[in-house]
Amino acid sequence: MATRNQKVQSYFHRSAADFDRLYNKNGYLSTIFNTLFRKALYKRTDETIKELKNSNCKSVLDVGCGTGVNAIQFIYNGCETVTGVDYAEGMIALAKQQTPQEVTSKINYIAADFMNWECNKKFDAVVALGVFDYLDEPRKFLDKMYGFAQKRVMFSVPGKGNLRQFVRKVRYNLRNCPLYFYSRNELSQLLEYPDCSFTLRGIGSSGFLCVIDKTK
Repeated sequence: MATRNQKVQSYFHRSAADFDRLYNKNGYLSTIFNTLFRKALYKRTDETIKELKNSNCKSVLDVGCGTGVNAIQFIYNGCETVTGVDYAEGMIALAKQQTPQEVTSKINYIAADFMNWECNKKFDAVVALGVFDYLDEPRKFLDKMYGFAQKRVMFSVPGKGNLRQFVRKVRYNLRNCPLYFYSRNELSQLLEYPDCSFTLRGIGSSGFLCVIDKTK
């Protein structure tokens, strides 16, 4: 029987193209639809870029990088290097295929399970957008992100108590993909690290961008 982790990995591998279309702004109708109903996808990226700029982060580890959409934006907005890790090979294949040539030398995509991935370097910032939705052991995952970060750790989470989130959970369960939501109290406990500060930034009805500042 497949584990929860394997279910999520399988889902994103076979859904890579569908996921990538969520960020599609090429067509008039898709642009309108995505702008109206998927604001949080863009807002969490915009807020993350602001935080990267504010803390002068030049090197980024993008955990669960998907098809590279955010990694590309990080480079275009001042980051010098991005390492993208994703365990869905379909995502990494698309990322390598569609990353503009002018930034390919600045982005390194790696197909690997982050929890089993080893690296002997640290990064100014470690980011995970749209990842904690699918984690059954978020603290272990966050601890590993924290260990790679020199300045900041940032990740998005969906909030609890929203009808839209309930419908989303049912939809994903039907696709054999577990989904998790977080309250403010749960996040406050999750984000507690010695000698660090944290903030929660609302990203619309979808939840929060969590920021751990290691430089305080």
